[in-house]
Amino acid sequence: MGPGAVRHDLIVVEVDAENPDKDLNALDIPLPRLPRRFHRDFKELDDLDPAALGNRRLPVKSFTEE
Repeated sequence: MGPGAVRHDLIVVEVDAENPDKDLNALDIPLPRLPRRFHRDFKELDDLDPAALGNRRLPVKSFTEE
């Protein structure tokens, strides 16, 4: 979300209960409770060694300023 974005806390989804053709018990599924944000631990980044990851180097192309 960027600056000025409006935050919506809850989303309400309703099933058409008046329709006799729908089996409401079959539509009832458990939904997991999710946290608002992922927890990121940036203090461990200093322990990483990029050279040890084993990624191969890609060739770099030179371009003119046209």
